[in-house]
Amino acid sequence: MTICSVQSSAYTLSNYECIIHEMSDDSSIHDSIKKHYINERFYVDRISGRVSGILQNDYVNAPIVIDLGSLNNSFKAVGYLKIHEGAGVGSNLYALNIAEFEEGNNKPFTYMDNSKVFRGLCKHH
Repeated sequence: MTICSVQSSAYTLSNYECIIHEMSDDSSIHDSIKKHYINERFYVDRISGRVSGILQNDYVNAPIVIDLGSLNNSFKAVGYLKIHEGAGVGSNLYALNIAEFEEGNNKPFTYMDNSKVFRGLCKHH
């Protein structure tokens, strides 16, 4: 008799705490707005893909986790808001990529909120 034990990596994953180090946009953003985000924190639930804190991605539709991250791949999650689901002024797209495969405690991230792009470092939380 053979007994197979499989441990799901989803249950052993730790969440992320992230700090924003830079912000850019395809238009000119006033420096005071950029300063509002720099050195601020946000948190990521790796199972659900939800982002909370200074950045968010869970308004009407739950985010979708594309990849949980591993020694070979980044953690990836996307979220969206259709035009009729929000305030009616436009649709939104949110995408998060955390380089889980990078060695060490600090994992570089890129977060896109429409045309705004945030970069910084995440660590396991």
